[in-house]
Amino acid sequence: MVDPGEVITGQSERYRAVGPKPEGPWSLKPHRPGSTDRNTLTMLRLMYTAFAFGISGVLSGLYYRELTKFNDFTDRSASQLPLVHTHLLVLGFVFLLIVLALEKLFSLSAAAPRAFSWFYWMWTLGVALTGAMMLVKGTLVVLDVDASSAAFAGIAGIGHIALSVGVVLLFVSLRAALRNTQISALPTTVRASR
Repeated sequence: MVDPGEVITGQSERYRAVGPKPEGPWSLKPHRPGSTDRNTLTMLRLMYTAFAFGISGVLSGLYYRELTKFNDFTDRSASQLPLVHTHLLVLGFVFLLIVLALEKLFSLSAAAPRAFSWFYWMWTLGVALTGAMMLVKGTLVVLDVDASSAAFAGIAGIGHIALSVGVVLLFVSLRAALRNTQISALPTTVRASR
């Protein structure tokens, strides 16, 4: 009889016993150490980051409305403040929820762990930098302070570069995951010849 949680080594795969007391081969399921744990932790990290960007997006919309109302600022096209709300919600919240779904379906973090980790940090940094610079520059415009500093454009440019690198890294991870899916869908004889 096998104790639940005990790891049994077999031919080329490791199996972990599941359930309280079933016996026989049906009580075992394939277990790849680290892949399930990594997938769960990655999905939680994506969910919490998306949630943080969602809250930030909503609060930036509130900030925009209250700041412009307080300063009697009516020219929406002169400031970047209305765009901060949209950028944080779409790039930070919605996009990361889509990546969360892709992670659930294809286990991107297990297929290409380094590329996916770099994607996550580049994307998070890019959205945060871009949103922060838009918020600072938009606030200065509403307060009628000179906002034409080259430093703002440079930092926002770094944020956009990070977003571009993040998209490329996401596609590298997605490609690796899709290749793993295609290879695992092939019959065993074809997989052995590869």
